[in-house]
Amino acid sequence: MKCTPQQMPTGMATHWIRLFLLFMWAAVYLYRPYPFSILGNALNQDAIQEIRQILDEHGKRKRPLDNAVEKSGKLVLTNWNEQIKLKKKLIGLTREHEALFSFVEKNKQICTEKEKQKMLNRLTKSAELQARVDEEYFNTNMEGHHIRLKLENTLKTCYQIVQELEKQRIETLSNTLNKYSLFMTVYAQTVIHSHKQIEQAVRKVDVEKDIQSLVEDVSATEDDNKAEFLMADYFEEEGKTVMGKERRKDAIRTKLQRLEDCITKTKSDREGLEKMVKVYREQPNFSNKKNLEETEELLDEAILKLDLLEATHCKLTHSLAEIEGKPKSRHRFSDSITKWKEKVSLSRQSMRSSVINKSSEFCSVGRCKALYSFTSEREDELNINEGDVLDIFQKDDTGWWFGELNGQRGHFPSTYVEELPFGDSKILK
Repeated sequence: MKCTPQQMPTGMATHWIRLFLLFMWAAVYLYRPYPFSILGNALNQDAIQEIRQILDEHGKRKRPLDNAVEKSGKLVLTNWNEQIKLKKKLIGLTREHEALFSFVEKNKQICTEKEKQKMLNRLTKSAELQARVDEEYFNTNMEGHHIRLKLENTLKTCYQIVQELEKQRIETLSNTLNKYSLFMTVYAQTVIHSHKQIEQAVRKVDVEKDIQSLVEDVSATEDDNKAEFLMADYFEEEGKTVMGKERRKDAIRTKLQRLEDCITKTKSDREGLEKMVKVYREQPNFSNKKNLEETEELLDEAILKLDLLEATHCKLTHSLAEIEGKPKSRHRFSDSITKWKEKVSLSRQSMRSSVINKSSEFCSVGRCKALYSFTSEREDELNINEGDVLDIFQKDDTGWWFGELNGQRGHFPSTYVEELPFGDSKILK
């Protein structure tokens, strides 16, 4: 080694590196013939082996933590994807049910009793299927909250264990340096120069200060500590829908009642857990530390679950107030709820930009028939009426297609149309 102690870096960030460079620089003298080989063997047995053992132990303890975090993260992503699928399915079923309901209402006066009964049977089956999917969507959303809470607890536990391991490692390094300093005091003038430098460096070691620095470096900020939860989003909340206003209000009230039942049950669970925690704290002999920690963890989950239910209730209440034309009430979660549509909007904007640049190159890839009327809100959107037949130029996963109607080109929602098979001239006419 060509680096001497005078050339070594200084400062708190490189303090530990400086100590071990001093250690290696002094080791040149330790492997001379007797008695210095004795010092090398002593350091190998009391210091190096201990460090190797600590590193092996830390590696074994961190491996299951990494697996636990990865497993919990996959469960969260799987649940979110399942919620998105069920939401899309529920919205589609609701739209079909409302279309069927409108058809029955328009034609029930001119149909025979047999036809009327047949349509009512179809309407009943549609309502039952919609209710089953709605319940499945709600249960999946509640399960998502539970899985997300488990991930938060897993991350919290892993953070505490890793912090403890890092603290143990720093303490082991400090003990190693102290042992090295102690061994060096046994020998005489041949190592006095290096010994003095190492002794001075060891005196500057402040374990508590370094541990505090570690805690500050790895501590999560307030923004990092925020968790995002996917809230239930229903077809009835959309401003533009074929569903009647009264039916939208009745559907939202039904969902609010279900949430209120869940809130009542969760409050009861929370109160029971609060009483248990109070008993455990006031009477330590009644339980052990592990039971107290587990109960406190369940209490934290119950409190957060209650907050999530109340936030969902707040969102649906605002939607109901908007439908009824009433002012929205202020809630403590009003500023914490954001709509997850911006990404789709960005994708749609990007898709539209590419369409504008290449509109002259498009040729028809198919035709479709409008199931519902749609009024455009932007210049690049088409106004379509029920029964219109459009040429399709481009399809996109965002839910908006680009096409042409009566010589006008623009975007239209893919959920408002049904694609027609190629060559079906009867349908096109």
